[in-house]
Amino acid sequence: MYSHCKHKDSHDEFLKSDDALFHYTRSSVALEYILDSKLFKFSLLNNTNDPYEYKEKIFMATGWGWDECVEKNINLAKENINKILKKQVVFSSFCCNSSKNGNPIYGYSRPRMWSQYGEGHKGVCLVFSKKDISNTLEHDYGRESYVIFQDSMKYKDNLITGSRHHCLCADKDTFEKDTPYNFACKHIEAYYKDMFFCKQMDYKDEHEYRIILLTKSDRALDDNGIYINIESCLKGIILGDSFPKVYYPLIKDICKNLKIVLKYFHYEAGEFLLLDKS
Repeated sequence: MYSHCKHKDSHDEFLKSDDALFHYTRSSVALEYILDSKLFKFSLLNNTNDPYEYKEKIFMATGWGWDECVEKNINLAKENINKILKKQVVFSSFCCNSSKNGNPIYGYSRPRMWSQYGEGHKGVCLVFSKKDISNTLEHDYGRESYVIFQDSMKYKDNLITGSRHHCLCADKDTFEKDTPYNFACKHIEAYYKDMFFCKQMDYKDEHEYRIILLTKSDRALDDNGIYINIESCLKGIILGDSFPKVYYPLIKDICKNLKIVLKYFHYEAGEFLLLDKS
């Protein structure tokens, strides 16, 4: 699936590595927003199109020695969890390299992803370094302001069975030590994998890698989310098979200025080829 340009070998190896992350988007979004501003958006988790994430969570609660005050605080904790998930969590999603039956599946070479997220092969696939994104986030949104989670998505038939994230455990003295808000934050941090990194099995072919930022402040984040500078973590751009030719000069200039590699995901004679476009 690779062209035979020896001077591109190091980048081709990077594309196959665990450090490579791939983000499909429309050509207009890439050119007019991401590449022009060199900023990449992390959106509110509440803005996804998955009802598991945009709908409020329903919780059960268990414990001993409850009284009216504990029950009141448990209800406040439930409200706070949903408030945090709705207004204090941002995310961005990528494809990662994976394998099936021992055969590698590269994040850029998924025709269905090109069709669904890459504007029907007219869009682009931005190639990032996972390590460099992590370093940028640590520098710009360090641990003092945000809790940062990142992992590959796990896919399950049932998102509730086998998980305790929907069950709050509190005893009589729990809220003598914690406010309902702090209790909510601790619960999210304890069960973040079930809350942020699980999806229904039907999504499994997306091989999603997700990065989550949870603000430590109790203030709601702006509806526009947050943005990170991508100059140090964007490593290449891959054009879809039907990317508009009128934009070739512009995209080449962008890649030259950013010192990144430009490639082309081309379909010919029954197979997709990754070709150099620089």
